[in-house]
Amino acid sequence: MNAHWVYRRLTDVLAVSNIYTIGENYDACSNGIVEYAVSQGLHTEGAPFDFSKSFMLLNTRSMSGFPRAAWAGKQLKSLCGTLNAENVLGILRGHYEGDLVENRWSPVSCMQPAVCMHGGEPGRCQTAATMVVDYHDTEYKELLFTYWGSVCPPCCSVAIPFYNTGYIPAALGVGTNKYSEGSFWWKVQRMVTDIESNYERYHGLIFEVQSTLEPKFRKEALEVEAKAAKLLAQREKSSAVKCLNDFTDACLTQVTTVVDALTARIESDMEKTPGQIYRKPYSNWYRGEVNL
Repeated sequence: MNAHWVYRRLTDVLAVSNIYTIGENYDACSNGIVEYAVSQGLHTEGAPFDFSKSFMLLNTRSMSGFPRAAWAGKQLKSLCGTLNAENVLGILRGHYEGDLVENRWSPVSCMQPAVCMHGGEPGRCQTAATMVVDYHDTEYKELLFTYWGSVCPPCCSVAIPFYNTGYIPAALGVGTNKYSEGSFWWKVQRMVTDIESNYERYHGLIFEVQSTLEPKFRKEALEVEAKAAKLLAQREKSSAVKCLNDFTDACLTQVTTVVDALTARIESDMEKTPGQIYRKPYSNWYRGEVNL
């Protein structure tokens, strides 16, 4: 399998979702791929070769991610020509809103996993992190892109800017598969789990934060990037890198403060307000599993 491949050069937009997306339409393939597929019982000799139909049989044996990819592709096409970090992040936060397969009660009552995925019964998979990379036309490698990253399901978290400096804040490098107060990921995941217990009641709180902080970060990012570019033009690389890294740290600190405050507020309310009954089986299992 590792020796075989296909590729297709894109001239438009395309969404993928943990599935093979290249079918009969590709630009090139590895030598002997069709013969290999026939020898493995993945392809009928003489039929048109479709990479995704054949090689999915080595994995899940189904196209379970197709609805997600199709929905995301539809959103991308509708925004083609106007795509930016903000509206791409909006797609990544999508749960089929307004579509035929929109979840019945809330995004966390899903039987049909969306792009923004929440763990539940029977499917316990969830989005662990999200990124949107905004590339820039620049001669300076430190400013080649702004990496807008969030952890956990993106509809319940805040995107933070990172740069091509090799810097990762210490709090982002902490954590195991069990809850840890010193881990930023686990801090956010604790808040997300609280929100998911009664999404209808609590999601508005994090949405309000996103609507305030993220535009603020985007505006400040333009100013910081312009300052860093000026420093780089003056050959003050260390000052430029510090400027970018300090901005990342400042954004992370603001988000951490908000997450701590929202977690305390929600958990105080949870003491007197029962969560949604349909979430309890999964929530109880998950909290026990990760010592939350």
